[in-house]
Amino acid sequence: MRVPTMVTPVLARIERVSEEHGLAYPWWIPIASWSGQLGAALAALAQRKELASGWTVLVVALLVTPAAIQLLNGRWISWWLEALLALGAVGVILSLPQDGLGAADLAPFVLCLIAAESTAREGYRRGLVVTGAAVAMVLVAWSAGHVGAVAVNLLVVILGADIGYMFHWQARALAAEREARASEHTRATLAERDRIAREIHDLVAHSLSVTMLQITGARRMLTDSADLKGDDVEEAIDALRDAERVGRQAMHDIRQTVSDMATEGDQTRPLPGADDLPSLVQRVRNAGLNAGYQVHGDIGRLPPALGLGLYRVVQESLTNVTKHAPGAAANVSIAVGRSDVRLTVRSTRTDRTEPDGSGSGITGMEARIAQLGGQLSSRPVGEEWVVEALVPLEADEKGPHCVVSSKIQSMTGPTEQPAT
Repeated sequence: MRVPTMVTPVLARIERVSEEHGLAYPWWIPIASWSGQLGAALAALAQRKELASGWTVLVVALLVTPAAIQLLNGRWISWWLEALLALGAVGVILSLPQDGLGAADLAPFVLCLIAAESTAREGYRRGLVVTGAAVAMVLVAWSAGHVGAVAVNLLVVILGADIGYMFHWQARALAAEREARASEHTRATLAERDRIAREIHDLVAHSLSVTMLQITGARRMLTDSADLKGDDVEEAIDALRDAERVGRQAMHDIRQTVSDMATEGDQTRPLPGADDLPSLVQRVRNAGLNAGYQVHGDIGRLPPALGLGLYRVVQESLTNVTKHAPGAAANVSIAVGRSDVRLTVRSTRTDRTEPDGSGSGITGMEARIAQLGGQLSSRPVGEEWVVEALVPLEADEKGPHCVVSSKIQSMTGPTEQPAT
């Protein structure tokens, strides 16, 4: 609903006050209640031919005061005081005799609106107090002969309280839903920040480790040979060139990752998955790490989210090998079964293999696998350090089980890329 600009702050203040009391009322509901009470009261005075008398000023003052306080000060007055003022205004009207209006008398309708507003704003307990007072006023006025059709008028007042309670329940439910959405938004924001932190950590840690391998190799080559010539110089230059390339690629990946997460609806390149694992292992081989890679089963069955998780775990594991066990051999193995997939990364143990607890790599890997419904362990086994992840496959991703394919797979054995 379009409203004048100068009125907008006042209407916003009405809604803000309602929200402070845990009620999600739009501005037009209080406005409609106040206007209805005032209009029905003036009509009831007109029915009693007292509209031009001094009673009208008193009735209007009693009904307008609560609304004026809320509009000017931005807060509600006490519920009992507002009810007392409104009921006092109706009491003035009912003290005036009417000539056979019966059910057409609008004074009980004012009580109906008062009971509805009190119940909607304060709940059924306080609403029952106000409604009880309104019922008592109707009975007293009926006994004095100032109101007729007592059964109809009592029903009108009770109906108002019932409508007010429905409004109260709906407003509470809407406020709770808004609060739940706000909490969910906060949780989603924190989860997204955690995901961004893991993505950036994986990109930076892996890229810098490969770069350091290249630079270390070139430095050793330059320092160990005082008179480099021919192929030695070319190898050192190639190592530095590879380090520069990896560094530039890392910066590009970081910018791309941040851009992808900050922009919605753009055409962005896909995130890495299980199909990119051979190129990942090859990159660390080119950097000087003795790494092997084997696959058992159909890796193409893995969903993208699972493929990304496995890729990041392998990336982090190989990064840890280059950082904590330089010169050690590593082997990556993936076994895709009917109901789960098992990833194993083995590396030769050294004195520096044991984690010192200062990093977040293992914690990040555990979090990734946990989000996929699996478990990850990182522990020493004999002379090796083993990172092992077991993740279940969803039922709709398993596909039909073929006995012939399984037999052929068991006969042919794993697909292997030997270490260099």
